[in-house]
Amino acid sequence: MSSSADFKAHIESVTETVKDLSSWILRSFKSRSKHVMLQLWKSVVIPRLDYCSQLWSPHQVYLINKLEDLQKAFIRNIHGFRHMSYWKALKELGLYSLQRRRERYQIIYLWSILEGHAPNIKSNGQDLIKVQSEPSSRLGRTIQTRPLKNSRFANLRFNSLHFHGARLFNKLPKDVRNLTGCSKMTFKTSIDTLLSTISDEPQILSFSNTSSQVSSNSLINHLAGTNTTSQSYRCGKSALVGGR
Repeated sequence: MSSSADFKAHIESVTETVKDLSSWILRSFKSRSKHVMLQLWKSVVIPRLDYCSQLWSPHQVYLINKLEDLQKAFIRNIHGFRHMSYWKALKELGLYSLQRRRERYQIIYLWSILEGHAPNIKSNGQDLIKVQSEPSSRLGRTIQTRPLKNSRFANLRFNSLHFHGARLFNKLPKDVRNLTGCSKMTFKTSIDTLLSTISDEPQILSFSNTSSQVSSNSLINHLAGTNTTSQSYRCGKSALVGGR
């Protein structure tokens, strides 16, 4: 975090590291096949983009796009994908946009806190992630959110993990939020099943220079009004009922 309480410098560092790694891959491997390139991207590059992203995930459009361009540029080097739209390429390769990955990790991390698998976020010795309503309630399990006081840091706080992440979690269908006593893998499966039904079209230019019609690719927008049951999820030997 910089002195201005943002992560611009860190994101610049991550961007340069990913560019170097991508260049190294393209210099070192002759194959541009889908299988080889996808494996290299997932094993060598993606971990650098995911590491601690729950904390430093940007909300500024230009930084979101700056990171997204890294994956877009790499995909263009895969045989058969140079002229394919970025959105179609993501579907063909089974990849999430980088913004979608970061929001997915925020949801999973906050669920882990609620389940006691990860330490809570502290402020002045107090837990910031608190349950507002329990699974047995009419609304289902939700995370407490509070109005922010006006200050020069209000926008940064609003888009931080414990605010933005809580809003993401609370937008999930009730049955997903209510999953408790499960393994993390079970919860991840339920999230991935849900996300497979939601469009993932980053707000950047595609290879054909056609911009997305969606105002934002954030799950905050896509999940608006989905606080009702969309599928039946439960814990146990079968991770999903009615899912994959």
